[in-house]
Amino acid sequence: DRMAHYGVSVAQVNNVIEIALGGKRLTTTVEGRERYPVRVRYERELRDNLEELGDVLITTPSGAQIPITEVADIRSVVGPAAIRGVNGQLVGYVMFNPVDIDETTLIERVQERVQQAIDNKEVDWPKGYSYRWVGQYKEAQRANQRLSFIIPIALGVIFLLVFLHFRSASTTLFVFSGVPLGAAGGALMVRYWPWMQHLITGDPQGPPIYVTVAVIVGFIALLGVLVEDGVVIGTYIQQLYDKRKPQSRAEIRRVVVEAGSRRIRPSLMTTMTTIIALVPVLLTTGRGSDVMQPMALPVFGGMCIELLTLFVVPTAMCAWLEARGRRDRGE
Repeated sequence: DRMAHYGVSVAQVNNVIEIALGGKRLTTTVEGRERYPVRVRYERELRDNLEELGDVLITTPSGAQIPITEVADIRSVVGPAAIRGVNGQLVGYVMFNPVDIDETTLIERVQERVQQAIDNKEVDWPKGYSYRWVGQYKEAQRANQRLSFIIPIALGVIFLLVFLHFRSASTTLFVFSGVPLGAAGGALMVRYWPWMQHLITGDPQGPPIYVTVAVIVGFIALLGVLVEDGVVIGTYIQQLYDKRKPQSRAEIRRVVVEAGSRRIRPSLMTTMTTIIALVPVLLTTGRGSDVMQPMALPVFGGMCIELLTLFVVPTAMCAWLEARGRRDRGE
């Protein structure tokens, strides 16, 4: 209404604002291979002073000059630091960091709450707007997708290598029989590590350890060590059995006990050296500990429980050999 009163158009006002504040490009200078735009605008002392901006003059069709405050309001607001676009659409970023919660659980809760607010009309959601999650959550999703087929491949390769060694599917399964117990030890270590760390160091109990890529990699490494100890004991049991060919149940048990007693020492040495080597990793607080600790926790916990798994493979093989002996004798 005020511009119509003075006979001034919106384009004229915007042109004055462009020249006074932003600068209007008049021409371009050429200096060799370089191009420089030539702009005309007010001096910085005038542009940086909010009070003096009101004195910018606009020429009306009648030749009179009026201050810009007659047709516009000038105020200072916080605007976007940058204008970003993706696929030709404007994008605004809302960033936050998870505290005492993993990224996947956090995004699932936020997703549910945001969708609830949109459905219940709690927020004014303009037509054509959309949102999606990126950052660490997206990276975690991609990592989980890769691990979903990498883990079965790793298990299959380990099983194949053990099978090629024993040439027996049943013996291979006995070697893997100690894996669930060791994995349970790793899971307990991951679950109760903040509480154990509080007892050891006396520091306030930290946040729980969530299942991340580092934790999954730790479980894969634990699987390899557990199978290795099972192979050591199972191989010697099989060798003594083939050499002596026991016929009775008592003879089979003597073979298993002898093989286990001779091979438990190297297995214990492997277990203890692994546990001792991981202690500095668990107690460190320097750079990289946020990745190395979750990776070492499953291995440490599984190795502690692995002292029990050393009895699983001999017991399982003994039961199978006794059953096979009774079948061969027709009992």
